[in-house]
Amino acid sequence: MTPPVTDSKEKVVLLAKREASLKLKGNATKAGPEIEKFLSPFRKTFAENDPRFLDLDFGADWCAAFVYFILTTAGYALKIRPFEDKKGTFGLVGIWVEWARSQGTLKDRLYEPVPGDLVIYNKLVSDQVLDHIGIVLENTPGYLITAEGNVENKTGLFKREKNETIAWYIHL
Repeated sequence: MTPPVTDSKEKVVLLAKREASLKLKGNATKAGPEIEKFLSPFRKTFAENDPRFLDLDFGADWCAAFVYFILTTAGYALKIRPFEDKKGTFGLVGIWVEWARSQGTLKDRLYEPVPGDLVIYNKLVSDQVLDHIGIVLENTPGYLITAEGNVENKTGLFKREKNETIAWYIHL
C-alpha cells in the first residue's frame, strides 16, 4: 500500500462521513445506480468466476467495496487483488484481514482505534464470522462512530458498542 502524500487519514474520515451520510441504497439485488460506484471496480474480476456480475442489475454484499471506494478515493493505491497468488479481492472482508496481517497493521479488539482506522466485525449483520467492515470516525470509551456500507443495503453512520462483535481493527 502506498499512502498518499496528503493527510490520508483525515481525507478518509471526511470522505467516509460524506458518503455514509448520503444514505445511498441498493436495489433488491444489492445493485443499482446509487451504489454502482462501489461495485464497479470489482465487476470484471468477480465476473471471472460468475459472468452475472457483468449485469449492472446483479449485485452482492458491498460493505468491503464501500471501504475500498473510500480508501482509493482518498488516494490509497490498493489493487483489487492484494495478493498475486490468491483470487480473493478487497471486495471480501476476509481478504482485508489477511492483507492487514501481511502488512503488520492488524490489531486485536483491545486496540484503541483512531479515526480513519477500519473495524472488522464478527456476526454483526449475519451469523457469519468476518461478516462486516466499516471505517472508524470517532472512538469513545464505550462505543465507536462508524461509516459503513451495506447495512440493510444502505450507507450510514452508526454508533456501535465496543463489544464481542468487534473481531479486529486495521490501523492504516
